[in-house]
Amino acid sequence: MTASPFLLSYVALWILVSLLFVAVFLLYRHFGQQLIESEKRRDASGPPAGRAWQIEFECIDGSKHRIGHGRDRPNVVVFTAIDCKPCEQVKGPLSMVAASNDDVDVVLVHRGDRSSAREFLQGFPPHVVAISDASSLLFREWTIPGTPFFIATDQGGIVKRKGTAGPTEDGVRVFFDAVRE
Repeated sequence: MTASPFLLSYVALWILVSLLFVAVFLLYRHFGQQLIESEKRRDASGPPAGRAWQIEFECIDGSKHRIGHGRDRPNVVVFTAIDCKPCEQVKGPLSMVAASNDDVDVVLVHRGDRSSAREFLQGFPPHVVAISDASSLLFREWTIPGTPFFIATDQGGIVKRKGTAGPTEDGVRVFFDAVRE
């Protein structure tokens, strides 16, 4: 039994439709990333750059963590989420860069319950703390556009850099370098 030309063209049509769907999805993702990283959008997200950010968090272990308020350590705050694939991809590089920068406090603000925040925290060095934001209150308060979103502050709480990071050590390291500028 041979395939008719109609059947072959029908299969070819669906292959092309599938390829077009993938192309449109990739373009949508590309332009979405550009929107998130656009200067105007980045400036509107999180605390204002160049200004002091003073806030106190309650960590999942019950301890308090302060940014600003006369602290003498810089911070890198990373907003993550339980269902975030890019967060999983950046977890390894972030852990490695955090381990080599133990003079910088790293705060993971995790959108999810305490158990998922504890699970995400596994494999990080001891100076990395996590906060559970199950209600997304901090995400809404600071207009965090997506995850992972990084905010780097110097020892005085001045916001030095904010935005998203690529899933590489170099992509993460720029936020740790920014706190020393």
